[in-house]
Amino acid sequence: MQDNIRKNSLNFFILGFNTVAIQLVILRELFSIFSGNELLAGLVLACWFVFTGLGALLVKYISHSMNSFFSYFLLTLPLVLTALLLLAFTYYKNHFFMPGVMPGPLEIFLVVAVILFPVCLLSGAAFTVFVAGHQGDKNEIARFYAVESLGSIISGALFSFVLIHFFDAYQILSIIAMLNAFFFIALLTISKHSKSFWFHLFFMLAMVGVLTSTNIKKMALEKLFSGQELVETRENEFGKLIVTKSYGQFNMYDNGMLINTGDNVMATEESVHYAMIQKPDARIILQVSGNIGLTEKEIRKYPVRRIDFVDINKDISKLEKKYFSLGEVVNISQNFTDPRIFVRKATIRYDVVLLNTPEPLYAQTNRFYTKEFFQTVKKCMNANGVLGLSMPGVENYMNESSTALNSSINNTLKSVFKNVILIPGNRLFFIASDGPLTMNIAASLSQQKFENLYVNAYFLDDALLNQKSKNIVAKLDPHAPINHDFRPITYYYGLKFWLSHYHVNLLTPLIALCVVFLLFLILLKPVNINLLMSGFTASSVEMIVIVAFQAVYGFVYSQLGVIFTLFMAGLFTGAFFLSKPLKPNFRNFIVLQAALLIFLFLVWLLFNNVLHFPALMKYLFYLVMFVQAAITGLQFAISTKLKDQPNTVNAGNSYGIELFGSAAGSLLITTLAIPLLGISSTLLALILFNVSGLLVMLINKLLFRRFN
Repeated sequence: MQDNIRKNSLNFFILGFNTVAIQLVILRELFSIFSGNELLAGLVLACWFVFTGLGALLVKYISHSMNSFFSYFLLTLPLVLTALLLLAFTYYKNHFFMPGVMPGPLEIFLVVAVILFPVCLLSGAAFTVFVAGHQGDKNEIARFYAVESLGSIISGALFSFVLIHFFDAYQILSIIAMLNAFFFIALLTISKHSKSFWFHLFFMLAMVGVLTSTNIKKMALEKLFSGQELVETRENEFGKLIVTKSYGQFNMYDNGMLINTGDNVMATEESVHYAMIQKPDARIILQVSGNIGLTEKEIRKYPVRRIDFVDINKDISKLEKKYFSLGEVVNISQNFTDPRIFVRKATIRYDVVLLNTPEPLYAQTNRFYTKEFFQTVKKCMNANGVLGLSMPGVENYMNESSTALNSSINNTLKSVFKNVILIPGNRLFFIASDGPLTMNIAASLSQQKFENLYVNAYFLDDALLNQKSKNIVAKLDPHAPINHDFRPITYYYGLKFWLSHYHVNLLTPLIALCVVFLLFLILLKPVNINLLMSGFTASSVEMIVIVAFQAVYGFVYSQLGVIFTLFMAGLFTGAFFLSKPLKPNFRNFIVLQAALLIFLFLVWLLFNNVLHFPALMKYLFYLVMFVQAAITGLQFAISTKLKDQPNTVNAGNSYGIELFGSAAGSLLITTLAIPLLGISSTLLALILFNVSGLLVMLINKLLFRRFN
């Protein structure tokens, strides 16, 4: 009996361990192929939760007839399928999509669904099947849920703190498969089903052998970049960098996005001179991101004494220096850290700041275009210092989405700086300062006698430039909302701008999702309503903390790993420890829901005042994550104990419904609620949502006698 308990505990531990590793690998690889944004992240997580929940729900009808040999395929087969499906898509992507053309949202959804459906269906089914294989009371479901969370904790920590820093996706899958082989060796010592375990042990070792001893990964990548020579590939905690060569020209891709094609003289000159000419006597310059090896030559045409360069991804700078720079970068202070942290801690005052970060189409890049960041930049500038940044070019036409995006950026800059001008070029340049600014670029450059190839009096006409700028400004909305750290409106506009290329309305699928979710709330019994709301609230709070953390501290994988690990630790604590002394009855069930409401109100108060306590902010985020997860784990444990159902049905329904709620939360919060409402209002909406759910449960219980 004791051996059976240990075997089942190990089964759930392996399930949690594998599931998290597979999820992170798939998300990472899809981001590197599709240049991922928040919509892709939300889509992957939503599909993951839905398909996993579907597997948990459907398998309850056949779990009683599944023997031990086949049940362990639910652990090993997802690993193998993940490697095969990712390799197959990488190899055949150009057969389905036109090379060089970004697939639309529908195509991306289909790819995500095809890859995730078999993997998630098997992973979800595993939870129900292993519960069915154990003869015990309902308390065991909560214990197995806790053990699965423990496996997830260790897997998430291992991935975030170790594997992602040293290995690529397929090497990580190989390591996970090797660890699974050790798990099966452990199972051999405590179980009688030795033939089954020996088979799966060698199955995992065979997978490791194929991935490590063949060039299958390189073949798939070369096919993805067909027509180009694969020169160098680097992976780090920020993603995948690939350098290719075509007709003598080097190209660099960052997570699938082309970011460098060599010496683009016009782009380099524009990125420097439109801002620098506003202050031709500038002495101290800060460049944030971009290719300093190319821009240095243009910056040094001015009488500068010091150039500081900061970028978070050191490998980008190394590859740019190796393949794209004009020569050795000398007498430049290069800093490889998060630019926001660098600017906040800067003791030097700069005359000109050149902001070359990617446009705010994602939550992680939006943080460089908020009022809070612009205020921080202004503090590290000398009086009448100049800030220069740019957006995608809109000289001939601005649609509704690009107008909204540029209007918000313009208004955000105006809320910090006295003067803002827009200079149309290959990109739309925003120049901001408290001092005077000029649109007479050609005349000013002529006075300095610079020998530029493109940004000069021969290529630029000041009168025409002024007129184009006035035309663009006239189209901007002076009442567009200001972009904030905790209300990242421009990344919503950026998302709409991307979707507008494919004539897709973001609101349509999200409204449909809301309608389906509300139908669930109406039709489900109170205990299942609680599970649905629990999953929704947990994933919502997790997304809120991650977006807030990114806004303040940057996209630091090690810290996000801490957040994820704390979340899983909270689930384990709630389901395993806190649920033991709490009796499973209706009174405690309602008290727990009321406690969640009080906690959400405290979180709302925290986010309204957290910026006043910067030293404590990080630890408060950690505490929120842990407590929310502990409440979620406790809710799952109490709900499963209250249900009067066979263990298999109970486990499948509970696990599946909670995951459906998580799917809705992860998609709605990241793509709609946070950018449109802001974090504070999103938390208020979450409180009202939980109040409504509590009322529905009370009405069902008191008036209709429906409960479990």
